[in-house]
Amino acid sequence: MPARSPHRRIAGWLAILALAASPALAQDGAALFGGGEGLQARLGRVDGPVLPPGQFSCAGCHGADGRGGTEGGSQTPPPIDWQSLTAATPQRPPYDEGAFARLLSQGVTPSGRVISARMPRFQGPPQAMAALFAHLRALDAAERQGLAADSVAVALPRSPG
Repeated sequence: MPARSPHRRIAGWLAILALAASPALAQDGAALFGGGEGLQARLGRVDGPVLPPGQFSCAGCHGADGRGGTEGGSQTPPPIDWQSLTAATPQRPPYDEGAFARLLSQGVTPSGRVISARMPRFQGPPQAMAALFAHLRALDAAERQGLAADSVAVALPRSPG
């Protein structure tokens, strides 16, 4: 596995410091993930049509717990919890913050593969991306949806409307 560049390490530390300095920013990650607030979504390409603000979110396709699922019966969005993203697969090396930001903004995986145009391309300020990364890490520690031996966990929308 190639070593991380010094620039990526520095960017990662700066993001961590920014989150530590601003607890409110860390909370914005949940709004970004659940409602797309603070990100601009474009249809399928970097220069695609701009989609309505707040109408497309990570959770809308990948689930409130980030573990993927089905969208419309024919699509299977992959898991995007941080544990899944940072694990290498036969198709790609692990993601880091820079690689995941590239996926969101350009639709390119760490192996250089361009993903489906069905996934919107998202643009946002570095602070928003840092908050989203922090939220994805928090998903790993959060209670998961599904059946367990002694419980059932479900995710409900923030607002029934």
